[in-house]
Amino acid sequence: MENQLDIKALRKEKNLSQQELADILGVPRGRLNAWEQRGTIPKANDYQKLVDFFSLDTKVSNTS
Repeated sequence: MENQLDIKALRKEKNLSQQELADILGVPRGRLNAWEQRGTIPKANDYQKLVDFFSLDTKVSNTS
């Protein structure tokens, strides 16, 4: 399963560097880089931090 959030685009919309966003979220910059570059999925608590910071809608649609 791949990360469906375009974290890099969201970050750039707010004119933040990776380090700035990592500091805001309280995660290492390397972890943020992995989310952006490799599409790794954030753990639930980190995902919630992203949702809260970017004010994202978390509704999930069932396509099956």
